[in-house]
Amino acid sequence: MIVPSGMVAAGSIVSALITPDGRDVIVVTWRDLTPQASTHTVIVQFAELRVATGKLVRLLYTRTERYDETPFTTLHDSLGVLSLGSQGRYALVQGVQFGWLDVGAPDLGRFTPLPAILAGQYVNFAAW
Repeated sequence: MIVPSGMVAAGSIVSALITPDGRDVIVVTWRDLTPQASTHTVIVQFAELRVATGKLVRLLYTRTERYDETPFTTLHDSLGVLSLGSQGRYALVQGVQFGWLDVGAPDLGRFTPLPAILAGQYVNFAAW
């Protein structure tokens, strides 16, 4: 598998999982638009890349948020594509919020927050 170094979609890849069919990889990227500021503006994106080439297949979801230093650090440490469903249609993800992301058809890119986690808290591990 070729995973591009540096930047993909919104920024640096921080987590990835190969889809069950082995053809693609679902990644989460992040980019800090204001790295020197005390309040950070962050873009978090989920994207699908082709395993064989590392090229972008499609952008699945994008979210931009502002964070003070402590929540910013916690967010960065917890971003992830945590688990893929056995059929590869849904991914449990930790982006700006914890939830599931439709990575297959028919609702490609639809994000649904899961209420198990309070706002401002993050999940590092989860499975279907």
